[in-house]
Amino acid sequence: LVRDVKQKREERKALIDESIGVLGDKLKSAGIKCEIHGRQKHFFSIYRKMVKKNKTLNEIYDLSAIRVLVDNICFMKDVSTHRRSYHRSQQRLRNWV
Repeated sequence: LVRDVKQKREERKALIDESIGVLGDKLKSAGIKCEIHGRQKHFFSIYRKMVKKNKTLNEIYDLSAIRVLVDNICFMKDVSTHRRSYHRSQQRLRNWV
C-alpha cells in the first residue's frame, strides 16, 4: 500500500498543480479574485478509509482535493468553467458553500 500510494502521490501532485493553474487562469480571466489551494490525502487517512469502507486503493477516489476561496459567494450548481475543463462523475462531485 505504501509503495502504491507513493507512486500515485507524484501523479496526484502533478494533477493538482495543473488543475490549480488552469482553474486559476479561468477564474482570473472571469474577474474572480480567489485563493486556490490543493492537498493530497495522507497515507493513514487513506488506509483508515480503506479499512472502514472495505475498499481497495483503486476504489478510493478522494486522494487529493482542491479548495477555492473567493471574496464573495457566488455559487452555481454547474459552473461553466468546471463543466468545460474537467470530466466529472455526478456521483463523486460534491460542493460545499
